[in-house]
Amino acid sequence: MTIKVACIGECMAELSETEGDRCTLSMGGDTYNTAVYLKRCMGSRADVSFISALGADGLSNRMLQQWQDEGLNCDLVTQIADKQPGLYSIQLTPEGERSFCYWRNDSAARSLFSQGLSLKQLLTLQTSFDLYFISGISLAILDPASRKLLVYLMAQAHQRGATIAFDSNYRPMIWESEVTARHWINEVLQFVDIALVSFDDEKKLFGDKKTEQMLSRLKTTKEVVVKQGENGCHLGGTLTKNSTVPAKQIKEVIDTTAAGDAFNSAYLAARMMNQSPLQAARNGNRLAAKVIRHKGAIIPAEQME
Repeated sequence: MTIKVACIGECMAELSETEGDRCTLSMGGDTYNTAVYLKRCMGSRADVSFISALGADGLSNRMLQQWQDEGLNCDLVTQIADKQPGLYSIQLTPEGERSFCYWRNDSAARSLFSQGLSLKQLLTLQTSFDLYFISGISLAILDPASRKLLVYLMAQAHQRGATIAFDSNYRPMIWESEVTARHWINEVLQFVDIALVSFDDEKKLFGDKKTEQMLSRLKTTKEVVVKQGENGCHLGGTLTKNSTVPAKQIKEVIDTTAAGDAFNSAYLAARMMNQSPLQAARNGNRLAAKVIRHKGAIIPAEQME
């Protein structure tokens, strides 16, 4: 049986620095990166849909074509005539750590639920998928009414038996306040089946100082993965035995962009194919280790195992 997956969020144009003060143009975004890697991991065993909004300009059309070339189902991608995609740039340190500049305040994806999807498409979104993946960024870019609608749709999908996976992916600059971010993220966590969180993000937003505090706060979630970069990850939750999974050590880190997204995709792919959380975490670490040895969010397909 083909597993139907919905990844909901934003994909932006990506400017990445190269030698000689030049930049290359590609694209990326947390839920988009996850969708691409998830499709590559699962191939024909999954029908992976990316749900987002674009403009009707040339760059938007180019992005849409690339999504389709990656094998993503784009039936629920809407194009809004007076909007355009967001843009971000990546600056790297010599150690491969990155910082970002964003131009996304009026991006098309922000209007996905207010101007994009029709009532029929919203019903399709609610009823047609086995696995849903959203992130804190999926919520942050929306207006309050659209956030409420997205949370409702995910809660209804969960109630009918779909699996909800969530990465809090906290980015302070795109939330109105910490209080607002905590409110909406906690709303989602009430019905999340698989929480894929990062230690640094949870520490910033909830003040947790130790992994044990995070696992305790999320103790009613079925599966919890606390990602800690080069220190691997910790597993917990009501259906998962607490354990630590070490990361693969990489001597030469080129770019850490999308490492967490790659982990998410490999983890979810393994779980959807009935592998254990422990094996799924090992798969996630292995793919993340590949991604950080390349520049940009999406590595060449031929570099995938």
